Amino acid sequence: VAWACVSHTPFLRFESPQWKVFLSLIGQDLSTSRNTLGAHAFLLYDAAREWAREKLASAQSVAITTDSWTQHGNTFVNVVYHFLDDKWNQRAFLLDLLAVPSVGLTGEVLACVIQRTVNERLVDIGCIC
Repeated sequence: VAWACVSHTPFLRFESPQWKVFLSLIGQDLSTSRNTLGAHAFLLYDAAREWAREKLASAQSVAITTDSWTQHGNTFVNVVYHFLDDKWNQRAFLLDLLAVPSVGLTGEVLACVIQRTVNERLVDIGCIC
């Protein structure tokens, strides 16, 4: 599942006849469907969220940064939080990557993106903001 996510491989490809032929050639009998892979991806997400919650619990303070860019006429914004863990290691986690309206990324739009992300992500993992 991790390989499929990192390589941006659509889960539908794992149901193709060519994939099944490949698996038979390498001697693997994996009956994997896109639904099974999707379920595993959600399990990985839940585990990563729990890991981030545990790491964040030990943080004294959190810094939030953003970056934005336009690609093929679409504007994207990422929101990242940074903190030092209990061993003074710098940690950074991507909270969200959002497509925003292409009408222009104003300070007001960016403030809304950050507020929504904090409300949906940081509060969800137990950070008091």
